Amino acid sequence: MRLGRATTTLAVTLTMLAAAGASAQTPAPSSPAPATAPAAPAPTTPATPAPAGSADSSAAPTAASSPPASPAAATTAPAATPPATDTSAATPPSPTSPAPAPAAAAAVQDPASSATTAAAPPGPAATTPPAGTPPATPAATAAAPPAKPTDPVVARVNGEEIHLSEINEAGHQLPEQYQKMPANVLYPLLVDQAIDRITMADMARKQDLAKDPLVARAMAHAEELTLQNALISREVGPQITEAAIRAEYDKTVAGKTGEEEVHARHILVSSEADAVKIIAELKKGGDFAALAKARSSDPGAATGGDLGWFKKGDMLPAFSAAAFALKPGQITDKPVHTQYGWHIIKLEGRRASPAPTFAEVHDDLRQKLIQDAVQRVLAESKVGVTIERYNPDGSPLQAPAAPTPAPTPAQAPDQTPAASDAPATAPKATK
Repeated sequence: MRLGRATTTLAVTLTMLAAAGASAQTPAPSSPAPATAPAAPAPTTPATPAPAGSADSSAAPTAASSPPASPAAATTAPAATPPATDTSAATPPSPTSPAPAPAAAAAVQDPASSATTAAAPPGPAATTPPAGTPPATPAATAAAPPAKPTDPVVARVNGEEIHLSEINEAGHQLPEQYQKMPANVLYPLLVDQAIDRITMADMARKQDLAKDPLVARAMAHAEELTLQNALISREVGPQITEAAIRAEYDKTVAGKTGEEEVHARHILVSSEADAVKIIAELKKGGDFAALAKARSSDPGAATGGDLGWFKKGDMLPAFSAAAFALKPGQITDKPVHTQYGWHIIKLEGRRASPAPTFAEVHDDLRQKLIQDAVQRVLAESKVGVTIERYNPDGSPLQAPAAPTPAPTPAQAPDQTPAASDAPATAPKATK
């Protein structure tokens, strides 16, 4: 099967792939700092009472004893904490350094620690980045989980990638019974099929099969079909919207009188003679429903032969012609013959059927809009194109004969005929 590169989603494949690849796509969590790693000493600050409800900022918390002050601090904590030094809190982290000291990170990201640093006496600590400054080390961005690809690669063959969209497209092209296969069974089969397509195509190229005239013609034909379908999808697809279908319904269906319907009953028997006898009984005042229950062989005999409301096209032509020719309350004078036997029909009523609902004609209207749009694209594609047609034997196809000109109107009776049109001899008078 030729696999296209479309983006249609096969729900079962997506679900299965997401479940199978969840562990592979989730980044490993950062290693926590060792519980025994000492924190860098915080600079000495004057005793300042902390605001009500705030954390004590007199000392920086350690990784083992206190949680980060904010989610950002938690996600940007370094994977490992180097031994603290006397100058680590005063020296800003360098982009080339392996990882910042925890105290420096806390001074940047923890509001409590930032406030403490701002109150530190002049000295080396003055070089600490002010509160709110984003960290300059790449460790903070490395902790962010990578975005999941929208169309992941599911296989590679000599470097050529096979994407999930190809597998989805192949799944949608399968017969319905195969689409119902379990995802864990269907998915690997489709991937294997895609791999086989690539390996066999590569083998054919190595054998120069693409240069074979028949193969080249088939490839060109496949390309034309693909382009045709792509053109129709692009030109027609956007026009087929629910709003367009609703507008077509309002224009052509809603509020209009439907087709005529009749409500009838019938009695079905196997011979014309039996039908004639029943008609005679009915003319003497026999009850139609009772006779239908007693004598009819139709499955509807239990309901007195009631057929409900139906249109002309719903029944066999002979039956519909006889039923629609009756007036309400009237019974056929003669039996009506069909392939099922002999019928006696009674008309109960007639009416104009109501307009169908939007839901009832939705799919038909959608198909009509598609066909109309495709015809417009076809007509546009032929503008300015020279088309020549030939017979099966290759001979030129004769152009359609020109229409016969309309006959010249007869001469008006009040005009005198020309001398050349006058008879050579006058007709003889008859006695």
